[in-house]
Amino acid sequence: MDYSLTAPARQTGPLPAFELPHNTRSYWYWAAGALLTLGVLLRLFQFFDNRSLWIDETFLANSLIRRDFLALSQPNLEYEQKAPILFLWACRLAVLLFGKGEMALRLVPLLCGLASLGIFWQVARTFLKPVGVVVAVGILALAPPLVYHSVEAKQYSSELLGTVLALWLYTRLHHRPDLRSRLLWGLGGASLVWFSYAVIFVLLGMAGGISLYYLLTRQGKLLGRYVLPFGLWILSFGLNYYFFTGRYTESLWLVHWFGARHAFLPLHLSADSGKWTLFSLYMLLDYPLGLFWEPVVGGAPCPGQCFGLCRCCAGWWDWSSYSGATKSWCWCYCSRCC
Repeated sequence: MDYSLTAPARQTGPLPAFELPHNTRSYWYWAAGALLTLGVLLRLFQFFDNRSLWIDETFLANSLIRRDFLALSQPNLEYEQKAPILFLWACRLAVLLFGKGEMALRLVPLLCGLASLGIFWQVARTFLKPVGVVVAVGILALAPPLVYHSVEAKQYSSELLGTVLALWLYTRLHHRPDLRSRLLWGLGGASLVWFSYAVIFVLLGMAGGISLYYLLTRQGKLLGRYVLPFGLWILSFGLNYYFFTGRYTESLWLVHWFGARHAFLPLHLSADSGKWTLFSLYMLLDYPLGLFWEPVVGGAPCPGQCFGLCRCCAGWWDWSSYSGATKSWCWCYCSRCC
């Protein structure tokens, strides 16, 4: 008899999702589906309620309405606004097709927000157990900042979509050794750099993590497979930075704005840098995740603790420009804990 051991076959397809018995798994999927549906409805309600543009939206809208595609590629947008070039072009196309109204200006952010929900569900299934999928999807679907920015004529929604797409490409193509998959992964990530500022940090994090793993496990030869996608990401970012993003470094007012709000990590190692790091991580629970519990609503103590969505009643957003329908909906939505 042959008792020799053989190494397990290397995973070459997409990462498998966590599996549970069918009945149990279906309950969790129904819960995640309900949260996704609610997230879609919240975003559509905000979109069709068609609130007035607020100041930052009007600043960017001036360029989207007055400039053509070539002029949008110039660094001197009106009112010192900045946004990824593909996002600007997509919004400009929406204006040409559907007019200069608020809904046309917000169409691309809305589509980004809706797409993020569906793609994130696929990503969450890969990395989390079913109960974790429900929690993660619930946070993304219901977090007030994410709902709000999905219907805002700014690039924040495209930043979210770019990050989610980068994770989705990883789950689909990371383990495939063939050249076609490596090329698709590289081109996909390279394209996202032109649609999202933040995605380069996600891509470089992936590249660093994968490289470190193969180096620590002494599989340096396998690391050569990733030269193509990693190289395409770096090349794309370099071109984008040279022609577009790098020109924004001359905007001193933007540096001053973030500096006045202590947005930058102190460069010197001290107690201040440690406090900044801990405080910034802690505040992520509030913005953009919307997970802080609010004990005060409308200036009065709230019986029990309210989920972050109750902040809309407490004046967390400026609701003065919202219609009566929106205010009534928000009150009904939060009245369960007040």
